[in-house]
Amino acid sequence: MNNNMMQQNNLSRVSISELTSKMKSKKELYNFLLQDCQAYLPPMHSTNVYFLKQIMKAEKEVRFQTPSTVTIQYIKRDKVIVAAVPQIEGLTVEDMLELAKRHPNTMKHLPDARDWDHMDRKWLSDIMNTVDRQRFEKMVKDAAKDRKARLEEKRNLVVEMRPEFEQAFKNSMSFSSKALIVD
Repeated sequence: MNNNMMQQNNLSRVSISELTSKMKSKKELYNFLLQDCQAYLPPMHSTNVYFLKQIMKAEKEVRFQTPSTVTIQYIKRDKVIVAAVPQIEGLTVEDMLELAKRHPNTMKHLPDARDWDHMDRKWLSDIMNTVDRQRFEKMVKDAAKDRKARLEEKRNLVVEMRPEFEQAFKNSMSFSSKALIVD
């Protein structure tokens, strides 16, 4: 039996009348998960009620397994590893979702693909940085490296030299004490 089936079999049951006595709207359900359960959720405007229901029914994950694989914790707001992701080519929501699609464990934490139209970039990057930090950091570093290479080429900041000079340059221990100012 897979993990999702086991989780669903262990669900508590609450009557609709009890549930609706406390929450009648998407906003109230959202606030319950966010405040009372301390779940880390996307902004309400980019979340639909179906994703919130999937979280309640354990069909979508709002928890992660720590690297030690011993403890499972809910992704509470204080456990989220916040990501500072630059707004550059290669780090769009679509790029991040492409990375997530290749890793089923990451997909368990995201809304279904049909609900990706208004995915919040900040929430997505924080979730990916929390549940798949190594791959996500590599994606950010690779995009930054590609951007730097494009800018250097575009601004003609690349110096051509013989291969043996390049090797000598890389091996050189000499450093200038004067700052180089490029206009």
